[in-house]
Amino acid sequence: PLVADIRIARAGRKFADMAFGAGATLVTVIGESPRDVVEGAMASALANNGRVEVELGESWKPDDVARWVNLGVANLIVHRPLGVPAGEDVATIYALERLRELDLGDTKLTLAGGLSADVLHHFTGFAINVLVVGGAVINAVDPSAEIFRIREAAGKSFTRTLT
Repeated sequence: PLVADIRIARAGRKFADMAFGAGATLVTVIGESPRDVVEGAMASALANNGRVEVELGESWKPDDVARWVNLGVANLIVHRPLGVPAGEDVATIYALERLRELDLGDTKLTLAGGLSADVLHHFTGFAINVLVVGGAVINAVDPSAEIFRIREAAGKSFTRTLT
């Protein structure tokens, strides 16, 4: 899969069409975007055999999630705040707990932001399907070994298999 992490905020159909036309299989949309932006991106995804993921903002509501799930959004992204140690990250834990109570159907959860093999245990028990990892791999002495460490830690932490 090729993710166009362009965080669409307006003109959902237009920007999703451009991303899918360039070869993306998945585009990101900002959760605070107006309703028609997500709908436009989804229309493009259906026309281009692609998928959409929505990055949750701080003010998301269960009704928003239900609407996105009903539209067929592939993933919901929970993004950890920058600079907050995983052990003190109450906002992400709270968001994951709220999501656990909702019917997500086939929509999967993505966790992003400051992730490494050493912090994944803080998110044990949540149904995470996708991890977005950057710095831990890029800055590792042996990036391949770090990827294996992350996969192993994820296998011990999450209730769903990573895709």
